[in-house]
Amino acid sequence: MLAVLLTLLVAVLFAVVVYLLLKIHRLTLDTKKQVEAARKAANKQSRATLKGQICEELLPLLPGCPWIPSDMKFFGKPVDYCIYHGMTEARDGNGSEIEIIFAEVKTASMDLDKIQKLIRDAVVAKRVKWFDVSMNDGQITAKEFSPRASLVNSKT
Repeated sequence: MLAVLLTLLVAVLFAVVVYLLLKIHRLTLDTKKQVEAARKAANKQSRATLKGQICEELLPLLPGCPWIPSDMKFFGKPVDYCIYHGMTEARDGNGSEIEIIFAEVKTASMDLDKIQKLIRDAVVAKRVKWFDVSMNDGQITAKEFSPRASLVNSKT
């Protein structure tokens, strides 16, 4: 009777060990699949990000770009470009006005992030200023340019 119980106990322990080994094997396979899927997703995202960064920086050189490359200054963050439209013509003596344009390059259908939207809204609402900053003997002075003051000074 003891021999039968011992044999039964060994059989049960063997079955539990086999079950646990199979469970571990399945979990290992699932983990490998999940890691591989995550790796593929990360690679895909990385390629998309890299493609976007390349497109951003090459925009001035691409056919169909509506601005003169020398007018375009790449910032990258938080907005891709500040375009001084008309700067090249003014420099060459063929123009007298410059338009300031902020441009964000997007590949696919990505939306602007929160900060980009705030910057866009500030520009649209004309919440944009010019400051003349001077540095003398370690002192920094920032003076806001006032169009009204400029008009008054030019009339006198």
